[in-house]
Amino acid sequence: MAKRKNKKFNSGTLFITVILFVGIFLAGIFIGTGIVNQDNENGSSQNVGTNYDDGLDEDEEDEKDEKDESSEEERYYMNDVVSMTGYLNQSEAVGNYTHYIEDNEKFGFRSSEYFLNDFVGKEIELTGTVIDVRSDFYVVEVNDIEYKDEEDDEIEDNLARYFFPEYGMYFDFGYNTGYTIMEEEDVLFVKEINDEEENILATISPFECVPGSDSQDCDDLEDRFTGLGFDSFTSSEGISFINIAETPQWIFFNRGLWGYYISPSSESDLIDISDYMYLFEKQDVEDELTSNIDTVCFDDNYTMDDYYQIEVYLDDGQMKATIVGESEEGDDISCELDINLGDDIYTDLIKITTNGDVDDLDLNGSQDQETDDVHDQPMTQPDNEEENGEESEETEDFKEETSFSLGEGTQTFSSARGFDITLSEMMMYSGRIVSEDFSIDGLDCNYKIGITHWQNEDQLETDPGIGVYYCETSLSEDDIKTNIGSNYIVENAEENIIIIEYKDHYKEAAEDIIID
Repeated sequence: MAKRKNKKFNSGTLFITVILFVGIFLAGIFIGTGIVNQDNENGSSQNVGTNYDDGLDEDEEDEKDEKDESSEEERYYMNDVVSMTGYLNQSEAVGNYTHYIEDNEKFGFRSSEYFLNDFVGKEIELTGTVIDVRSDFYVVEVNDIEYKDEEDDEIEDNLARYFFPEYGMYFDFGYNTGYTIMEEEDVLFVKEINDEEENILATISPFECVPGSDSQDCDDLEDRFTGLGFDSFTSSEGISFINIAETPQWIFFNRGLWGYYISPSSESDLIDISDYMYLFEKQDVEDELTSNIDTVCFDDNYTMDDYYQIEVYLDDGQMKATIVGESEEGDDISCELDINLGDDIYTDLIKITTNGDVDDLDLNGSQDQETDDVHDQPMTQPDNEEENGEESEETEDFKEETSFSLGEGTQTFSSARGFDITLSEMMMYSGRIVSEDFSIDGLDCNYKIGITHWQNEDQLETDPGIGVYYCETSLSEDDIKTNIGSNYIVENAEENIIIIEYKDHYKEAAEDIIID
């Protein structure tokens, strides 16, 4: 009986144990499901179990994988070669690139070899070199570009345009392919193509304007020829052509930058050609830069937000600009640029510097009063006369004999004749063309720089305290010293002679002048 009783007890225990295990298992599933639901409600991205469903169908999974791959885009470095295909668009702002490819925000393009505007709106293939890298944005110089559509190629071949940024001009004949232009030794030859023969219609000799030069001072030349009353006309593009002394030669100017002598085969040919000529004018360039100030004047530290002054000028044939303004942070900064001319203007930043007080900045020279050229117009006297000396009510003669200086230190400026003049004190000066021989046969002085104290501004042109003459002669320095008399200093300047004439009370200042 005992054994039987024991058998019944063991069966009941087993049953209860099975029930308990099943209950615990079901309870675990319920609790686990609750945890998952709670995580989902809280926005948790935690996956519970290896078979967790992310809720994406097959197409969405593929799109997600593509995005993950695009986040690891290839990086480019300076001088890397890139090739791309797409539709070319023109950039709206002036900066260090001019064009971009549609739906590609990582690259900007420019070219000194191709007229990229001709390709705008067309599907193209291009190859270029990375020339600038900024925060995952790449500027590319285009070295080769082609249309994807051969028909577009045929249209491009019919365009006749010639750009000469080194001379500040270009020709746009459009679809009139009866003209061509050749360049040889800084002379442009405008030719007419007729039955495969080329007839020269005009030759153009550009030159850079040099203030103070007897042959390259554009303002002086324009005034001189205009005043003589010879024939002139204005082209449809606003370029004024002036005949030179009733000869076959004419002259025109790109104000303050370039001048051009042009010799046409006839006046009628000149009038015809002039309608296709365009100039990169200084004012237009300034307007382009100032209206895009934040895209041309910026680096890793500063972005110019507003400008106070701008000066566009030539430096050894390269157009440059200096812009003074305020950064986004309120700092006074100056920005120096190289300007590249073509079917679009683009710029290269030289440097951005802080100025301290921008009112002290002279765009024609540095803050230590150094200047690049001698200008025909005299320098103006500063407004702060009370700080530099009281205004005297005494006679001009007494004022002239009184030593007057704007401050300590030297003043250096460069003459258009190729030599530097250093003064021991700050004075005003003005250069002009003269004809002087000092009654010495064989001496020809053709240029004079007048120098005087600031309070004698009215005497600068007519009777300056010091006159520095540039002279051409075959005479020796000793021969001139023997014959010229007192109150003169004679110095050699390579193959020429410099003569310094001075009044008695300017003797010390004249003797301190350094000619380099």
